[in-house]
Amino acid sequence: MPDANLLVTFDPTHEISAKREVFAVLEKEKPKFMKSGVEGAFLLRVKNAKNAISALKKKAKKNQSLFKYTYKWTPIEKWCSSSVAVMAKNVAAYDRKIGKNEKWKMELNKRSHEGSETEIIMKLTEKISKTKVDLKKPEKIIHVEILKKKAGLSLLTPDEQLNTHDFRK
Repeated sequence: MPDANLLVTFDPTHEISAKREVFAVLEKEKPKFMKSGVEGAFLLRVKNAKNAISALKKKAKKNQSLFKYTYKWTPIEKWCSSSVAVMAKNVAAYDRKIGKNEKWKMELNKRSHEGSETEIIMKLTEKISKTKVDLKKPEKIIHVEILKKKAGLSLLTPDEQLNTHDFRK
């Protein structure tokens, strides 16, 4: 898991088709699949996940039918334990990467993890000193993906994530 730098969600009833779709849209990247340990999530290793997302968004704008089986594509910058204390320590490093006047938000997806989503978000956002929170149009997004005992963390701009629902008719 620590080598994975891209998380892709999909409908678990269409895993084979979703995997084919990933290979088709990332053919130049030669994605390496790793076990995620949870249904409906692929972990991949690509050369540069943020660049891959940017290229996929351009492709999707030209061809809305490109994505049928996958949903969200999220770059992962760092892996750590999913203990709230460890995640909070790692999230704290993003505080200096968010500008004083930048609007930000936190996104959290948890799969097979104890604890309330709201409580986890409260503990993690305590580590961010910036006050301009904007849930609708943030400039920076602290993204947290919890997969059982591991958590993938990223600091992203809205353009560095892909939600394929945005491109479906």
